[in-house]
Amino acid sequence: METSPALRIRSLKKAYYSKVVLNNIDLEIEPGQIIGYIGPNGAGKSTTLRILGGLDFAFDGEVEVLGMDVKKNPLEVKARIGFLPEQAALYEQLTPIEFYELVGGLHKLPWAKVERRARQLENYLQLSYNRNQRMETFSKGMRQKVLLTSTLLHDPDLILLDEPWEHLDPTQGASIARAVLEALHDKVVVFATHHNHALPCETLALSPEVPRASSAP
Repeated sequence: METSPALRIRSLKKAYYSKVVLNNIDLEIEPGQIIGYIGPNGAGKSTTLRILGGLDFAFDGEVEVLGMDVKKNPLEVKARIGFLPEQAALYEQLTPIEFYELVGGLHKLPWAKVERRARQLENYLQLSYNRNQRMETFSKGMRQKVLLTSTLLHDPDLILLDEPWEHLDPTQGASIARAVLEALHDKVVVFATHHNHALPCETLALSPEVPRASSAP
């Protein structure tokens, strides 16, 4: 029995005034695929993820996420995805536990499930801290790990990550990224990066000169 693509993009075009950012992108991503979306800054990676996440409707073409049209069903799409933008908001005056409680509440998750899931994800991310420690005292890497944890708390079917490894310690970043991606092997993951890490994923490349997605070796 054939399965429907988790993501289907047809003739996607996006421009900011006269500057073309995405030009005629056609793409299908199947359930279980992990995609590294690679390209330099300004190539259109973040724009693509914002469109897939239902945050930007000013585009031409067709975009379906988990079988739903993002323009017609934005709330339904957002309920089933986890999206971590490059510049994500973090309430630094809270502790991680308080922040997880806030995020879990938005998804109507019982606290027991939030706590169990957070501990599991923090273990993958090698994140440890004093339970009452406020995030204003955290390093950039620790804050990024909290954001990654909160993005995955509700066990989304599709995960969109924009430069998720950027602030991690270089000595452990690659191993953490591999652990996280391997833990998400049954999900659909698209992560944008300008680094070509040796990670367990397929790659698509974006060029700012010709803003189309293509397979990369």
